[in-house]
Amino acid sequence: MEPTTSPEQGPFGQLQPLPTLQQAGELLVAEAMRRAQGNQSLASRLLGISQPALSKRLKKSATEDAEGGEHG
Repeated sequence: MEPTTSPEQGPFGQLQPLPTLQQAGELLVAEAMRRAQGNQSLASRLLGISQPALSKRLKKSATEDAEGGEHG
């Protein structure tokens, strides 16, 4: 039986890359906001964080988007 990966690739060479922790957090926030239909209080409960913490994340994300921040 032949190996499925070459030595150059290593054991993880054929796996799709995972999102970064920042990207995963942004995806979770976006999904919670979608499920909560824009209600920050409900979205924060879905995420298990406080509403002010969610608001801070949303403001930070909006600021980075406006400034052309690197994420996504």
